[in-house]
Amino acid sequence: MRLAVKLGVAHELGLAGACTAALLIVLVGGELPAFAWLGLGAPWVSMALKLAGRITPAASGTLLGLASLALAAGTLVNGGIEASVLAFGELLLGLLCARVLVRRTPAHDLQTMLLALLLMLAASVLNVGLSYLWLFVTFAVLLVWALATRQLLAAAPTDSALRESARRQRTDVVTPAFFGATGALSLAVLAFAAAVFVLFPRVGFGDLGAFLRKESALPSDVGLRGDPRALGGTKVVARVWGVDAERFAKGLYLRGAVYDQLTLEGFGQDKAGDERLGRAAGLTLTAQPTQRYELTVMPMVGDTLPTLGGVDTLRPLSGGTANPNFALGVLGRTPRDELKANDTVLSAFRYEVTGSIPAPGEVGAPVDDAPPLDPTVPRDARWLQLPGDLDPELTRLAAEVAGPSDDPREQARAIRRFLLERFHYSQEPPRFARAPLRAFLLEDRQGHCEYFAAAHALLLRARGIGARVVGGFQGGAWDDGWVIFEERHAHAWVEWYLPGHGWVVDDGTPLATAPREELSGLAALVEALRRQWDDRVLDYSIGDQSEALQRARSAVGSLDLPVKRALVALGLLGALVGIGLAWHRRRRKGRPTAMHPLARALLEASFERQRGTVSADRTVREVVMGSLAELDERDALARALRQALSLYEQDRFGARAVDADTMAAARQRLRRASREARRARPRSALARRPRS
Repeated sequence: MRLAVKLGVAHELGLAGACTAALLIVLVGGELPAFAWLGLGAPWVSMALKLAGRITPAASGTLLGLASLALAAGTLVNGGIEASVLAFGELLLGLLCARVLVRRTPAHDLQTMLLALLLMLAASVLNVGLSYLWLFVTFAVLLVWALATRQLLAAAPTDSALRESARRQRTDVVTPAFFGATGALSLAVLAFAAAVFVLFPRVGFGDLGAFLRKESALPSDVGLRGDPRALGGTKVVARVWGVDAERFAKGLYLRGAVYDQLTLEGFGQDKAGDERLGRAAGLTLTAQPTQRYELTVMPMVGDTLPTLGGVDTLRPLSGGTANPNFALGVLGRTPRDELKANDTVLSAFRYEVTGSIPAPGEVGAPVDDAPPLDPTVPRDARWLQLPGDLDPELTRLAAEVAGPSDDPREQARAIRRFLLERFHYSQEPPRFARAPLRAFLLEDRQGHCEYFAAAHALLLRARGIGARVVGGFQGGAWDDGWVIFEERHAHAWVEWYLPGHGWVVDDGTPLATAPREELSGLAALVEALRRQWDDRVLDYSIGDQSEALQRARSAVGSLDLPVKRALVALGLLGALVGIGLAWHRRRRKGRPTAMHPLARALLEASFERQRGTVSADRTVREVVMGSLAELDERDALARALRQALSLYEQDRFGARAVDADTMAAARQRLRRASREARRARPRSALARRPRS
């Protein structure tokens, strides 16, 4: 089956596809404003106009370029130097759209591809997700395709509209061999890019990655009006290694932000005194068996370091900064029992934790350094503080639910059972005019986890039990020893204080008891690729580079002597073949090539007129036009040259072939006219010709 794709259409498809891939690379990073997605239509609008023979007014490209410049300047002014890469990406995106819409010559196509390449390089900072890999491969393949077809089209002089139009109509280029050649070249480009990445010295991006600071997924204040936090997101927040399947089945709580302020509208943090950080380890949760595990958190947690529970030791391993050669450090612990890094997490941060992994309601052994909660001490009173406008009916409800027992454990157990049995989980938040927490407890009795956590803490505090709301992620997904926490696992729960023991993790949200999730099939494959991307690409440091080179050296050193000799022989053979091809090409340079019968006749007639060697870098039209410049338009030879050239281009580049008799007659006319012109030339003119 023979393909019938015109060369011009193939070029436009390759160019539009390459530009689209470059635009998508930067857009899926999520940093650019939503209206930037409109730029995806520019390559395809340009393609449609080009194939229809229409031209976009140059003023439209100028206006679009100026608009992108203004947008980039505004981003830089508002965001400062930290937004420099984002501003550069916005400018490149606008310039690419402007250039692709206003194209006139093959040089403009080349400029378009260069802008797309620059945008792809900028996207390496703007998009650090796995999508960059797939789009980069697509971009490389389509860019090679666009470059190859552009070179075929640009072979004709730009001032020859007829010849360029004829080349665009060719259907003998886009063949299986063409796809094979461009595909092989694309693989070579990708292999070269991979080699450069592996071998290039690791210098990091320095402060270029500072713009990646995002709003924390663990906000400092949570209101009960509106939608739940981060529902439905599939971005990975953290990965845990070292937890067994049995412990995972009991339910894991990735502890992050701690909230001490409680109102009927929601909960928040009193950050007064946060500058006074305690020691980096030793969170005062109840004593549980300690376990060592490894945690990798993504750059969406701010400077908070999540853990699965109490901490005895925390040791940074790698990542966290814009430069993969340096790791973040641990600054200390806030008065709210949060662990803080010494800076915002800008890349995947890996650290090792030794500590407890408590399950909801589990009370461990007594803690020697856990004194009774004293409401007279300001630091402790925050955990007992109730809203100033607390309805007495809520106080009566707490007493009724907790029961007559004075044991905090019995009261906490009764409150948790009350929430689990009498309330319903719903992602649709209730619509209340005022005091949402009061209406949740006394009227509607349905809501999402923030409602349950706030209500849980309020009922505990109303019974004199110190309580705090904790925000983080719950459950996760099991993947062959890994536990994956995504945005959709965002959750809120409580920790209440048991004198002599410490803080107890507890959860009254019905959703927390749902069956545990396990990744399989395509989801597990995608997650495995994500891990490899994060570990082998984003977090690729000098240490990883040295390790990879050492492994390669060891692999080569372990080869048998005959294998080494065979590899050396193959290398020498390849070098000799390359030298031979270069020598052969050099010898062919300068020879006239007339693959077509009419082209041979045209070159012979022109050689007779010009008495010189026809250079291989000149086209048939260029050679013929040189001869026509010396002839009168009414001359028989001039007419024969023009007719033969027209037939040659029609047969070689047109959609319809010229029959053999017509071409033979044209050759005869050209030879006859050439002989007559040679006889009519004065001998004095012949004598003045330079000898070749």
